[in-house]
Amino acid sequence: MALLRPSVCFSASQTPKKKRQYQARFWHSGKMELRSTTLKRTSVTPTSDLELEAHLQTDAFIGDLSERSLGDSIFASINDAIVVVNSDAVIERVNPATLELTGFDEDELVGSHVELLTRNRNYFEKTFSKSLHKSIVGNRFEMKCRRKDGTHFPLSVSTSTIFDANSDARKLICVGRDITKRKRLEAESRAISRIIHGAATTTNLEELFQLIHRSIKKIVYAENFFIALFDPETEMLTMQFWVDKYDPMPAPLRVGRSLSAYVFRQGRSMLFTDEDAKKLIEAGEVESVGTDSPIWLGVPLKTPNGVIGVLVVQDYENSDTYTYRDVELLTSVADQIALAIERKKNEEALKLSQERFELVARATSDAVWDWDLSTDEIWWNEGLQKLFGYKAENVASESSPWSSRIHPEDAERVVHDIHRHIDSGKTNWQDEYRFRRADGTYAFVIDRGYVVYDSAAKPVRMLGSMMDVTDRKSLEDQLTHQALHDPLTKIANRALFKNRVDHALTKLTRTNSSLAVLFLDLDNFKSINDSLGHAAGDKLLVLVAERLQDCLRNADTAARLGGDEFAVLVESMYRSDEAVMIAERILSVFRQPFVIEGKEIYVSTSVGIATSASDAVASEELLRNADLAMYLAKSQGKGRFVVFEPRMHTALMERIELEDDLRRGIEEEEFVIHYQPILNLGTNQLVGVEALVRWMHPRHGLLAPMKFIPLAEETNLIVPLGDWILREACRQMQVWLEDYGGQFNASVTVNISIRQFQQGELIEIVSRALRLSGLPPESLILEITESFMMQDTEATILKLHELKKLGIRLAIDDFGTGYSSLSYLQRFPIDILKIDKSFIDKLGNGNEGSAVARAIIMMGDSLNLKTIAEGIEHTEQIQALQKLGCDAGQGFHFAKPLTVGDMDEFLLQRFDAVPA
Repeated sequence: MALLRPSVCFSASQTPKKKRQYQARFWHSGKMELRSTTLKRTSVTPTSDLELEAHLQTDAFIGDLSERSLGDSIFASINDAIVVVNSDAVIERVNPATLELTGFDEDELVGSHVELLTRNRNYFEKTFSKSLHKSIVGNRFEMKCRRKDGTHFPLSVSTSTIFDANSDARKLICVGRDITKRKRLEAESRAISRIIHGAATTTNLEELFQLIHRSIKKIVYAENFFIALFDPETEMLTMQFWVDKYDPMPAPLRVGRSLSAYVFRQGRSMLFTDEDAKKLIEAGEVESVGTDSPIWLGVPLKTPNGVIGVLVVQDYENSDTYTYRDVELLTSVADQIALAIERKKNEEALKLSQERFELVARATSDAVWDWDLSTDEIWWNEGLQKLFGYKAENVASESSPWSSRIHPEDAERVVHDIHRHIDSGKTNWQDEYRFRRADGTYAFVIDRGYVVYDSAAKPVRMLGSMMDVTDRKSLEDQLTHQALHDPLTKIANRALFKNRVDHALTKLTRTNSSLAVLFLDLDNFKSINDSLGHAAGDKLLVLVAERLQDCLRNADTAARLGGDEFAVLVESMYRSDEAVMIAERILSVFRQPFVIEGKEIYVSTSVGIATSASDAVASEELLRNADLAMYLAKSQGKGRFVVFEPRMHTALMERIELEDDLRRGIEEEEFVIHYQPILNLGTNQLVGVEALVRWMHPRHGLLAPMKFIPLAEETNLIVPLGDWILREACRQMQVWLEDYGGQFNASVTVNISIRQFQQGELIEIVSRALRLSGLPPESLILEITESFMMQDTEATILKLHELKKLGIRLAIDDFGTGYSSLSYLQRFPIDILKIDKSFIDKLGNGNEGSAVARAIIMMGDSLNLKTIAEGIEHTEQIQALQKLGCDAGQGFHFAKPLTVGDMDEFLLQRFDAVPA
């Protein structure tokens, strides 16, 4: 073989002339010879180093081949396939690279038609035949070259034709290079390009998946193909696209142990044969899902944020369909697929979001806005006109028209707040302010916005809506006023008063002043309310509130705490006697009569004062101290004031302790009942006993009723205590009736408090006490006070009649101290009138006591009621009562209240028979 020196080859390739004569050294018969040769430039322009080299090399063979021997060593060392074909298209010679690429042996190719290396005759005509039968010096083309095993691979071929003296083709020198890798890269590049382009041009994910499938089919076998995406909310792989020869699309798969899930979890591409899958199944790594296939290839779909799903191809017929080259190819394409899917998903989400935004903007009654922060333009929906009267097209698109319509008192705050919020990097913003309507009025609005940031964390957009809450604000103000003010008197209630005191306490240190809380309670309000009715009582409370406010400064607060309790806050005191002066002023105006329904009513009040010069004391403690001082004022004669002193706290703590003891005492039954005999004043016969409770206190000993009954009334503990007294008195009376038989024809009187009477279950409680004890109903007298009969008169009368139906008797205690009249008393089903001790004490000391007692007894006689005098201590009183016609009496003259044991002795002395 003869070969031009490289310098000559290069020179020849660069010459612009078609023919040029050269002298060059050639290898011939094993030695170098200097010869002349002509190099002719063909019309084919080499486009690669390979083609340039091929032309230069083949052109070097233009000499008479029959006269030169080919250099075997050079021929064999060339990596590209070289095939020498004669004019009949018969292969004359091939180099080793040809044999390696095709798999043929040399003797199988040499002497064979070159068609053996092509797919068919037609393909031969399009390639080699063209170069052999036409005057083409050189040719270049690509072909599918056939291997011995029948498979084909892409080959880039460059040919040079050797002509004889008659310009007939004698030989065809063919140089070919395997371009399989290049073709793969081109196919991959085209697939990626189509996918990227599809991400921008397809209208939805379904179209994108179809395009991906078509693109994948061009580079690998993909007749069985699917894409599954991971759903973070359900933690499942959901099939998004599915093409399969045997299996239908499965339901979403948990990220468990399927092959797809295995690839997803591992985050790397995997090629499994049937044997590989079986090993994984046996190892417990995966489990079989769907029809088994001899080969399965799955690649993860990765984005910079992680794996979003898997792409799978499989073949049910062949086990060698895919190679690791296919794994590499799909892996490189998969990244672009993942990005395309993410982009399309984001586009669809954005489109859906935009559609929703448009629908919401149309559907809502709010004024929706969209603010471009880079251009300062604001878009408004129709809600701007509906709510505020502005047409969106008539409002300038900048933000200034919005801010200029904010109420002047709110504008600076709102504008500052929204810009500060945007600059802070936060997203959600909300504010409440007043916004001017087109008619000049202002609406209360709640404005909410959401800031959108770009990838560089720069705020670019803000979307939001304005809601008109004027009506709601008005209602809230009304509800707030109602929640903080007394509905009857319209002054502050306890909640607002406490808030005002708390606020005033915080200002003390700063102002170097002091404050005072005055606690007021109306004296005898209950009696007025009972006698004149609730309507008159309510009117009185309204008038009291008005007078209180007239006594105060503008900075002070008057409040109704509940019932007939009022409080006053005196702020910013710089003199120690300011609170006292206000208290005296209040007491003074209360000495003037209140006119209700044309009647003059006199009501006094007791006032407690608590002061503070620091915020160390809490509002509740101040109220408690003032309350305690008020009780002390009331106990000293009413219509006066008392200033709280620390020593009073001891009394307060004792009261709290007593309340705790009272609760415990009721639970542990520390109470006992003493019984005071009631005797007939004419015959001295025992007609009954009154049950009077005593407290056997574990530390203080025996306590009289006045020590604990008022507290029991106040704390409502009188209800369980009274129920126990009733049950125990009935039980003990039945014991005595059984012990003394017919000799003891008497009854037991039990006091019922107003709180007991107000119980809805009172009738059942009395009935149960009689039933459990076995006491005959006629042996029980329930005693009620005159004052509480006047409350809710019709309801009281109804309940008294229900009690009478049980067969018991009713008595009025302390009769004569209230406002009862004969006509009023006739309405009540009463059996007994008990004359108060205060009238009995006056008997024999002039005509006053006798006159009242006589009137009560006469009233009783006229109504056929029995009369019983209380607190008889002297014989003279008995004699006076006998003359007046009083039926019975009780008091220390006969016997003090007796224990059960002492009462037994009293009975033994009265009766001849000894109890059985």
